[in-house]
Amino acid sequence: MASRLNKNMKIIFLTLITISLFAGDNNPKRSFYYDIQNFQDTVKSESKIYEQQKISPKKAGFYSAILPGSGEFLSQNYYQSLFFLSTELITITSFYINNTKGDDQTSLFKKYANENWSVVKYAEWLNKNGAKYGDAATININPNTSLSPWERINWDELNAWEANPHSIGFTHVLPAYGSQQYYELIGKYLQYKYGWKTFQFNGDPLGDDNYSTDVSQEIKNYMAMRGKANDFYKVATYFSFAILVNHIASGLNAAWQANSFNNSVDANVSYSFDRISGKPISEISLKIKL
Repeated sequence: MASRLNKNMKIIFLTLITISLFAGDNNPKRSFYYDIQNFQDTVKSESKIYEQQKISPKKAGFYSAILPGSGEFLSQNYYQSLFFLSTELITITSFYINNTKGDDQTSLFKKYANENWSVVKYAEWLNKNGAKYGDAATININPNTSLSPWERINWDELNAWEANPHSIGFTHVLPAYGSQQYYELIGKYLQYKYGWKTFQFNGDPLGDDNYSTDVSQEIKNYMAMRGKANDFYKVATYFSFAILVNHIASGLNAAWQANSFNNSVDANVSYSFDRISGKPISEISLKIKL
């Protein structure tokens, strides 16, 4: 009798629990289904949020390749972002400063050359002494002194004489006025020393080709000015290379950091049912590996 009573009590108890689980809904199965469906939607929403937190390594790498430090900023590596961005600012500024100094120095040595080296004087010397080098020069020179020196010379005749074989001293053809090669050759090669304003010819062409002793102070000044300009450009070139390296390094680093960031975040989603209400309970945990 007691055993049957205990069994009946259990049945009554379970019935009451079942009623309480689905109370307030005419269709308990539908209510339970909606609870599960709502929970699944919640889990999907949370998963979507988590997925949005991940960073594409390709995207981060591309950003940093364009603007160093921007990809690192996406993956929250702020110190690295600051490092690459600061490097970019320093190298670009240094490149600009040295390149500008090189341009300014170039303007100075060109002005100095225009004032102190004359293609007219050079051509006059060739007309007077060219025959001693095995080939008489007859270069036409316009007597109109109001013209610039490079406008008074028949450049084709000058170059033709220079291009002919000579016994000694003449190895180059003077480039057009204003070109980079023009300004380089007049200070670099022995044959053009005769066009400098203060150069004094000793009267013996074949014995006057010792560049180390016959070079004038004007040539020394000019070569020093050109050398200084080249030094500025050389430093600017180093910084331009540093800019390129910074872009590549930041791009690769940003891609690696984004991948590390994605791997450091681990999300676990689980759910259970409340024993009283019967409704599902979501449990979402976010683990960050440092």
